[in-house]
Amino acid sequence: MLSVEIERLTTYEASIVDRFNYRLYALSVRTVRQIGLDCVHDPLPENYAHALVTGEISKARSRQMASAAQRIHYPD
Repeated sequence: MLSVEIERLTTYEASIVDRFNYRLYALSVRTVRQIGLDCVHDPLPENYAHALVTGEISKARSRQMASAAQRIHYPD
């Protein structure tokens, strides 16, 4: 499983604590489902926006997700 966050339930600041060492990328649920995986809301006590990408995440599917992901730039 891959740990992700639901965009509409979080902010950039909450998702990326150290913006100088980490980057934020967006991936649509539609894309995830088109490659044969699924997305499930999995809220944690400290993070209601937490979700999981479930299914068999092969190297090929990982590459597909990586190529479809769009970088979200830090809001100034």
